Amino acid sequence: MARTAIGLGALCLVTSCALEHPISRSLDVNPIEVDAARPDAPHDVVDAAVPLDSPDVPVVMDAPDVLVPSDVPDVPVVMDAPDVPVAMDAPDVPELPDVVDVPELPDVVDAPELPDVVDAPELPDVVDVPVLPDVVDVIVDSGPTVYESCEAVRLAGLPSGVYLVRAGAAAPWSAYCDTSDSTGAWTLVLKADGRQRTFAFDVSLWTDTALLNETAVNLDRTEAKYEGFVSMPMSAIRVQMVAPADASMSALATVQMSNLSGATLQSVLAARNYVDLSSQVSASTWLSLAAGSSVQSNCRRRGFNARSNSGSNARVRIGMVGNENGGSAECASHDSWIGVGGAGSSCGTLDQNTVGNVACNNGGGGARDIRAFAWVWVR
Repeated sequence: MARTAIGLGALCLVTSCALEHPISRSLDVNPIEVDAARPDAPHDVVDAAVPLDSPDVPVVMDAPDVLVPSDVPDVPVVMDAPDVPVAMDAPDVPELPDVVDVPELPDVVDAPELPDVVDAPELPDVVDVPVLPDVVDVIVDSGPTVYESCEAVRLAGLPSGVYLVRAGAAAPWSAYCDTSDSTGAWTLVLKADGRQRTFAFDVSLWTDTALLNETAVNLDRTEAKYEGFVSMPMSAIRVQMVAPADASMSALATVQMSNLSGATLQSVLAARNYVDLSSQVSASTWLSLAAGSSVQSNCRRRGFNARSNSGSNARVRIGMVGNENGGSAECASHDSWIGVGGAGSSCGTLDQNTVGNVACNNGGGGARDIRAFAWVWVR
């Protein structure tokens, strides 16, 4: 605290004691006049050097020590503020190149051009694709060629023989095609032997869809019923016959009927109704199928399911029947027939014949029992 008192006294000497110090005012200390002429006068205050050109400053001599309350805490000395480092001048920032000086990217239009689309190799025009044969002519499956019909085989210039055809069926089937007729090909649908009961008039093979020996596709004398009998639309039919059944092919005779409805042969025969085709084939033509044949001269019905009014007695699936009676009984009790799928007579044992010619009660014509072999074709 002594340091503080000295400091205050010195401050009073230097500045001016005319100013009241706060402490001196509080203590009622009156300024003491000092005799300047008496330098030896005692005093407690260090002489202060007064500049020569300064005005006379009254000097307070021997100011009593200022009593400082003991409880005044030491005032911490505030350290001089540290030297604040002077910020360096901002370094010169290198100037960025002007934006316009940035190297320009190549212009988009200078990029290499892709080949023009129209310069790409052109695919072959669709119309240049090879045209497949017309479906009505040939259907190509995996494996052997499948023809739509025997007529397609004929139009392809192929000879008669066995070919895969559809001919109305859901799946291809093997058929014997006769392509020798310039008016249209024929498809073999049935082979029947008059010496057997296989194709007697009332046997179900005539009316159902079952097949028989369908893989025996040739012109031999193995009885058979093929897919065409069931599924092939029929516009014409041809019956060929040799008599007797074991005769050579030189004895082959033919009857043909056309302008048919387009139904299958199976559906026509299953109806069991007599279909009159008398206008298409004469009686003499039917008789020409078997040498020496004879049929009673009355009610000669010719066509499909030919029979008497009662449906009994002589009857034939494809052919002609005859009766010896005239008048109202003319078509009541036939005893003769010629054709394929025959049955019945009043002559006993003659009823065993199924293909050929049967006749009894024939008057001058005499009885007949000619058993033949027949091939039936449709187109």
